[in-house]
Amino acid sequence: MAAVGEDVHLSCQLMQSRDVLQVMWQKLSPEGKKKDLGTYNKYFGQTVNDGFQGKVEFKDAGLQNCSIVIRKVMEQDEGCYLCLFNTYPDGSLTGRTCLQLYELHEPILQIRESNSNEETVVSCSATGRPAPTVILNVPQQDLYFSHNSTVSVTNTNGTVTVTTTAVLSGFHGNGAKVGCAARLLSVPEIQVFKTIPADELHEPILQIRESNSTEETVVSCSATGRPAPTVTLNVPQQDLYSHNSTVSVTNTNGTVTVTTTAVLSGFHGNVYAKSSSRCIIAHRDTDEMGPLRVGFLVLVVAATTGPRRTTKDHEGPRRLSLQPRVSFLTSIPSEISIVDLKLAAMMTQAAVMTMFFILGVFPKGLTAVIQTQQTVMAAVGEDVHLSCQLMQSRDVRQVTWQKLSPDGKKKILASYNKASGQEVIPGFQGKVEFKDAGLQHCSIVIRKVMEQDEGCYLCLFNTYPDGSLTGTTCLQLYGQTADIQTQQTVMAAVGEDVHLSCQLMQSRDVLQVTWQKLSPDGKKKNLGSCDKNSSQTVNDGFQGKVEFKDAGLQNCSIVIRKVMEQDEGCYLCLFNTFPDGSLTGRTCLQLYELHEPILQIRESNSTEETVVSCSATGRPAPTVTLNVPQQDLYFSHNSTVSVTNTNSTVTVTTTAVLSGLHGNGAQVGCAARLLSVPEIQVFMTIPADGFDDESGSNKNFTLIVTLITAVVVVCVAVVVTVLLRHKQKNSLSHRDAEEMEMTQEPIEDPDE
Repeated sequence: MAAVGEDVHLSCQLMQSRDVLQVMWQKLSPEGKKKDLGTYNKYFGQTVNDGFQGKVEFKDAGLQNCSIVIRKVMEQDEGCYLCLFNTYPDGSLTGRTCLQLYELHEPILQIRESNSNEETVVSCSATGRPAPTVILNVPQQDLYFSHNSTVSVTNTNGTVTVTTTAVLSGFHGNGAKVGCAARLLSVPEIQVFKTIPADELHEPILQIRESNSTEETVVSCSATGRPAPTVTLNVPQQDLYSHNSTVSVTNTNGTVTVTTTAVLSGFHGNVYAKSSSRCIIAHRDTDEMGPLRVGFLVLVVAATTGPRRTTKDHEGPRRLSLQPRVSFLTSIPSEISIVDLKLAAMMTQAAVMTMFFILGVFPKGLTAVIQTQQTVMAAVGEDVHLSCQLMQSRDVRQVTWQKLSPDGKKKILASYNKASGQEVIPGFQGKVEFKDAGLQHCSIVIRKVMEQDEGCYLCLFNTYPDGSLTGTTCLQLYGQTADIQTQQTVMAAVGEDVHLSCQLMQSRDVLQVTWQKLSPDGKKKNLGSCDKNSSQTVNDGFQGKVEFKDAGLQNCSIVIRKVMEQDEGCYLCLFNTFPDGSLTGRTCLQLYELHEPILQIRESNSTEETVVSCSATGRPAPTVTLNVPQQDLYFSHNSTVSVTNTNSTVTVTTTAVLSGLHGNGAQVGCAARLLSVPEIQVFMTIPADGFDDESGSNKNFTLIVTLITAVVVVCVAVVVTVLLRHKQKNSLSHRDAEEMEMTQEPIEDPDE
């Protein structure tokens, strides 16, 4: 994995020493052609071929270990590379390593209110190549995301912007922290966090202005809070009334300013004064024009001094208790000059609307250009709808739809322009039709899609003066065809028994069903057949390997025993019907092998860093990802090395430096993924005090000394025991000899 513009190091190493004459590096093109990049020869040294000098350099030019560096990799450098060791007498040994480029930008996390006081809408956008995975998360256990939706948009530079939006529920205005993680293959994920602040409400601003009429006054009130406050103007006198209007503006800090404006009408100099803690207080003298006192009440659902409370009546449903938070009172003077402020009010309203327009048209963050469906799934024989839409209005002269072939060539299907309208190219008429023929939003329908229709399609918006803007959407067909249902791909481990099946979706008069193996060069080899006489036949060379499981003329399946590498590939089931002829289904067998990863942890030179590496072996090459749950820890200096083993499996080792450790211990994990096979995860805990090498060495030394001492003591004990036994034996022998001598002395005759 490498980012565009980086230098990439590719290496190959022989695992066993061989007599190597030459090492050659080749670039493998998508169509399978090989292009020589350079060679290293034991006699002539290094050679970089013309066209690659300055781009490719040898780093380690050896016959057992050879590596190259590709400078400033671009999109055209992406693909697979071969290293060929020309050995004697074994011939050529080949290693393969693939370069995949990526691009991942920091995600943009946005939070906005919803209609509910206990819900907040959270969205996160991340841009990368290929399309990143965007995940929202919230640490608090009482909060949860719901109503998740994800939209992918392909940008003009080939990157993809993925936006995930969800509703955060369980929020009670006390503040919360949400996060967003952008992941891309085995690249270290990028995380951003944002705190949803607690509810707030600022003191309102009340303004009173005259109107042209002596019986009308313009009253406006603005209040700022989070979430948006409710601003209510009211007057207790029954003979007064108003014409209210409200405008809301979202500020850059996330608060909302709500302005309510009203024309107060109907006062004629004699107004009865009435006061209330939740209403406007008004008063006028009866004999002369006195001041009219006007107030307002600002209500916000969230309490500023504590959590939100609910009340429940004895009879009736549960409801929220709306508590007044800020109230304000002012007076209209008894004598005020008649000034026409209508123009000022109109200018203020226009300014507010202009602000809304600017906020809507120029949002922060990356603005994607074209919205498409990233992948469209369809069954063979269905009609498929492909659409593209410009996210920003442009001056579009023409929209063109193209089919992208596997070798990169583009074939024009249809176009739409202002002057000529719709045009479908000959050869696609009746196959391709416009559904929505517009210059900002254009879509087509492909009728009764077949295998040859599978692939990627381009929609090109020819704009002025920006030029061509391109969106990509890919059509993928799945197992169910118009006539036959099969498994499109069957995954199996080496050595397993594999079940392949085909079923007619409509009843037909079937004479015979034949199973065939499709070779890479397109040749077909018959495996076996069953006919309407209920007789099964497995061809020579496949008996004991292939067996019929369901030998029916409408539903036919086989079992391949103990599949090996040579069994991998595609298989055909042919239903020979009358009078329709042969109907063919296709299912492909893909073998895999994935072993449990091995996770290793070792110290680095820094006390706050630890080197973590994980190796996993599989076929094809697995993806190995390191992860750490703690938010204050992170991986850096990631590197991945792949080694092709002699049994065609690939061992992938990912190594990274875990930073942020402070002696508190941590848990790290490693996940090995392979295609759609369930991933295998292992975990290891770094102890709180870390790995003390010196202590470990001392413990080992102590253990060794103890063992040596024990051995010496045992040996001494054995020697002493042997000596004692020998001495005792000699002593007994000497005593026996003396006794023998005593018994042999002559006995004197007492008569002598």
